[in-house]
Amino acid sequence: MKKLINIFLLGICVMSLFSGCGGEQSEQATSDKVLRIAIQPSATWAPLWYMKDKGLLEEALQEKGITVQWTEFDAGMSMNESFAAGQQDIGVSGDVPTISPLAAGQKNQIIANGGGGDKIQAIVVGNDSGITDAKGLKGKKIGIAFGSSAHHMLDSVLQNNGMSLDDVTTVNITAGDAETSLLNKQVDAVAFWEPNVTFLLDKKVGRLLCDQTGCLNGGGPIFATEKYIKSNPDAVKIFLEQYAKAAKYLKQHPQEVAEVVANHYHCTPEQMVKIFDEYEYPVKISQKDIDGLQNTIDFMKKINIIKKDINLKDFINTSFVDQLKN
Repeated sequence: MKKLINIFLLGICVMSLFSGCGGEQSEQATSDKVLRIAIQPSATWAPLWYMKDKGLLEEALQEKGITVQWTEFDAGMSMNESFAAGQQDIGVSGDVPTISPLAAGQKNQIIANGGGGDKIQAIVVGNDSGITDAKGLKGKKIGIAFGSSAHHMLDSVLQNNGMSLDDVTTVNITAGDAETSLLNKQVDAVAFWEPNVTFLLDKKVGRLLCDQTGCLNGGGPIFATEKYIKSNPDAVKIFLEQYAKAAKYLKQHPQEVAEVVANHYHCTPEQMVKIFDEYEYPVKISQKDIDGLQNTIDFMKKINIIKKDINLKDFINTSFVDQLKN
């Protein structure tokens, strides 16, 4: 565990160096006529993929002469490096990757909750593991992406059952390694997010042990750089209006949206509809979301991902979502 923590901290340091000695974002020139969006393949932000594929945001911003530049990332760390280099304006990430750059000095503001739900992250155990409840995880090997939102979920599940991360052995793996790790019995269980949970269960690679019901979490933050918010608030407002519309349309027409976005997740449309049913796309930021993000900060301090206190209020900006119509 100490070795993994050191590796993660090294990554944070590299990110900080990437963004300059003071940890602030590069002042790389950007045009107010281009909105640069960082996106990643999680169903948490499926409305954003729908917007992208249908050109809805481009159409909405055309009147203001603003074009949209989309950049796809596989994970939060590489996305954070791009933000640190001044290459992005709006992004989406899990709770832990959203907090990490704030601790490194990046000036981002959390402007919405893109999506979440109790079933969207889960622990899957090997078919022959013999584990029947969360208490059975004690002493077992569990595969996680270190420093991810699922790592946070695992910590919460263990706490809720009278244990801590010290009671298990964590193995740092990617979501793509989860199937092989379970089949080869390199781990007893894995903790990941959708659509990876659905893949494992549909292939009968493992059994569902529990989801994140009862665990505080920070949802799926949408954030923007302070610089872009100040220079182009109208574009941020239009972006969130379109996201809210797409989120509402997704829940009303899940099959239609699934047909459009399923390929991004390597899912069938049928799998995508099932996954959509697990999600809520609130957009607005609730007190529960804020409490979840504060819990995330506490978790990150506990495992030494971050060393200092963060005043979360300094990074929450609800002014845009507060203007959205229900």
